[in-house]
Amino acid sequence: MITTLDLAIVSIFVLVVLAGGFVVQYVKKVKTHLTFIVTASQAPWFIVMGLLAAEMIHGGQTVGYMGWVQLFGISALWYLIIIALGFLWQIPLAVKIRKEELKTIPEIIEKYMDAKCAIIVGLVNIFFYITVLGAVCYLSFAAFAEPLFGWPAWFSMLLIAVVCVVYSGTAGLWSIGWLNFIQYLVIIVGVCLAGYFGVTAAGGWGQMTAALPAGFWDMTPGPVGVGFITLMIIFFWFFGYMIWAGTNRSLMSGKTPKATATGAIGATLGYIPFLIGITVCGIAAYVLLWQPGLITNPDMALPVLLRDYVPTGVSGLAMAAVLAAMITTAANCLFASGTTISYDFVHKHIKRDASDRYLIWLARVFMAVLAFAWLAVTLWWRPLVLEGLMFAYAVAAGGIIMPAFFTLLEHAWGRTQKTLLTTGGFFWGVLVGFAVGLGYYLFLRDITWACQYGAFASAVVSLGLSAVQRAQGGGRKTDEPPKSTEWAVKLTAILTVIFLFALVALRTSGMIY
Repeated sequence: MITTLDLAIVSIFVLVVLAGGFVVQYVKKVKTHLTFIVTASQAPWFIVMGLLAAEMIHGGQTVGYMGWVQLFGISALWYLIIIALGFLWQIPLAVKIRKEELKTIPEIIEKYMDAKCAIIVGLVNIFFYITVLGAVCYLSFAAFAEPLFGWPAWFSMLLIAVVCVVYSGTAGLWSIGWLNFIQYLVIIVGVCLAGYFGVTAAGGWGQMTAALPAGFWDMTPGPVGVGFITLMIIFFWFFGYMIWAGTNRSLMSGKTPKATATGAIGATLGYIPFLIGITVCGIAAYVLLWQPGLITNPDMALPVLLRDYVPTGVSGLAMAAVLAAMITTAANCLFASGTTISYDFVHKHIKRDASDRYLIWLARVFMAVLAFAWLAVTLWWRPLVLEGLMFAYAVAAGGIIMPAFFTLLEHAWGRTQKTLLTTGGFFWGVLVGFAVGLGYYLFLRDITWACQYGAFASAVVSLGLSAVQRAQGGGRKTDEPPKSTEWAVKLTAILTVIFLFALVALRTSGMIY
C-alpha cells in the first residue's frame, strides 16, 4: 500500500530536481550558448556517464521492460544487453569527433556534406525525440502513476513536463548532466531494492526460480525475434548512437576525448546493476502477479509490485527511481529538440549574429512550447502518439542512419578527400529510405522490417547515386545532381516504388516473412 511516507519521498525528489537546476545555474553561471548546449565541452567523465545512461533508461526499460519479461521471459534481456554494448561500440568515432571540437550531429553532417543534408538530419531528430517524449515518457508515467497514486493522466504528464522544462532550461546541459547523474544513482538504488524485496516476497531466489516454467530461461531471441535483435544491434546501438542528437551532445560534452571515452565505458559498466535490478523485478512480478493471474496487463507489473510487495519507504524510493527514469529521458528529448532549433537552425542558418542571451532564451522557449504542446497532443490523440512513435522509428532508421553512418565512417578514417558519398547521394538516400520505411510500415504494420528495408534502400540509393554523380563529374559538395544524373534520380524513384510494392505483395502472399 502506498503511504504518506512514500508520497513524501516522491515529492521531496521532485523538489530537489526542480531546485537543483537553479543551484547548478548559480554555481556555473551559464551565459554562452555553447556552454548551455554542450557545457562548452568541459564536463568530467562521470557527467558524460550520467547523461548517456540516464538518456537510455526510460519508460521502455522500466515499465515497458517489466512487460517484456512477462511475455518473453529471460530472452527480453537481449534488449538491455545490446544497449549496454552500444555504449562501447561507438567510442572510437566519438573520440575522433570530440578531438575536432564538433558539437552537434547536424554540424558534423554540414561539415562533411552540406546545409541541406544537415537540416534534414536535424528535422528527423526533432520528430524522433518528440514522439519518444509522448509515447515513452508521458504515456509510460501516466500508466505507472494511475494505479499507485490515482492521478489522472493529465496531472502525471504535466508533472513530467514542468520538471523537465525547469531543470533542463536553467543551466542547460550542465544542469541536466549533474541532475541526471544524481537521478541515475537513485534509479540504480531504487530498482535494486525493489528487486530484493520482490524476491523476498516470492519466498527467496531458489523458491521463486523453481516456480518458473522451463521455457522462461530460454536465452535465444525467441519471441523477441531475430529480426528485432538484428535491428537493434546493427542500426540503433551500433550505427545509430552517434546520429541521435541527445547522445551526440552527451558525448561531445566531455572535457577531453579521454573523458568522453571514460564516460561511455562508465555508462556500460554502470548499466549492469540496473539491468540486474530491473530483470529481478520482472522475474519476481512474473511469479507473484503474472502466473497467479493477478494482472493481465504486463505494464501493470511494476506499479503493482511496488504497491503490494515492497515495504513503505523503499517503495517511495523505487517510485522516485521510475520517475527519474522518465524525466531524465524526457529532459534529453526536449533539450535536444529545443537546442537543435536554436543552434543548428537559427544560429547556423537564420540569424548568425544572434546574441548568446537571445539563443539561450530561444532554446528555453522552444523546450517549453514542445513540452506543453505535445502534452496536449498526447492527451487528446493517444493512438496518434503511439502510431507516431512507430512512424519515427521507420523514418529515422529507414532514412538517416545509413547515409549518416557512411559519412561518419569516412570521417573516422581521417581521409582528406571524401569520396564515399556525394551530397546528392546523401539527400536522395535519406528521402528514398523515408519512403520505403514509412510505406512498408503503413502497408504491413511491421516496424522491425520497415526499419531494415528502409535502411537497405537508403544505403543502395546513397551509394549508387554517389557513384553515378562522381562518374559524371559531380563533386561531393554539389548541392544538386548534375543534369546528366537526373535519369538516375528518376530511375531510383521508380525502382523504389516497384521495390516497395513487391515487398508488400510478397509479404501479403506469405512468400516472405
